[in-house]
Amino acid sequence: MRHYYSQYNTRQGKYTNAIELRFIERAFAGMPKESLLLDIGGGGGRNAFPQALKGFQVVVTDIALPPLDYVMSRRHASIHAVLIPANIATLPFSECRFDGGLCIQVPDLVENEKNFFPAISNYLKPNAPFVVTISNRMSYKYVIRLLLNRQATETKRKGTGQTRVYLFTAAEILNRAQNAGFKIRAMEGYNWIPFSKGSNSRWIHCASIIEHRLMLQRIPFLSPWLIVCLQK
Repeated sequence: MRHYYSQYNTRQGKYTNAIELRFIERAFAGMPKESLLLDIGGGGGRNAFPQALKGFQVVVTDIALPPLDYVMSRRHASIHAVLIPANIATLPFSECRFDGGLCIQVPDLVENEKNFFPAISNYLKPNAPFVVTISNRMSYKYVIRLLLNRQATETKRKGTGQTRVYLFTAAEILNRAQNAGFKIRAMEGYNWIPFSKGSNSRWIHCASIIEHRLMLQRIPFLSPWLIVCLQK
């Protein structure tokens, strides 16, 4: 059976995965065991299984069945897989059900669905933390994409079924979250490294050290990607 997050076994994948998991751990620190988490677009459970090992109950959702089948094949009692429709506002969950949530590296949903944050707010309990990643148009990676392949960038804007990133600034996306009633509790910039997700370049480790030493995570609004903890 296919491993649905094997791409994160690359050097670049491990780099982004480590940053995301550390941030998620801090965001959910202090939450009681057995808290119920909602993982939007969780695919094969890359983030769900580490949370389940900490004692949380996790509902993993995706619009595709094969990755959810993979999750269920691992038979973890604290993880439940739910196939969801593409319309985020019509998920099969009651209001104020979840103690926390996350949506990691699902830019098509977070950035291009204008009702995303109001819909998510309905499913969370008051004061629940919600961790989300967003790409940032106000970054050097967007400029490079534009210079090297302007036509491809324009095509992605029109929507061709490809993953669309860098369409908005981080400030624009966070403004949507605040308009939906969320407060920004913490944020961190990352993915400054100039390699693709599937890269195994030996220079990734060196680049990650430079990123850390220069404290680029403290410049979120110029960062290619942000990971943010919101609070309802």
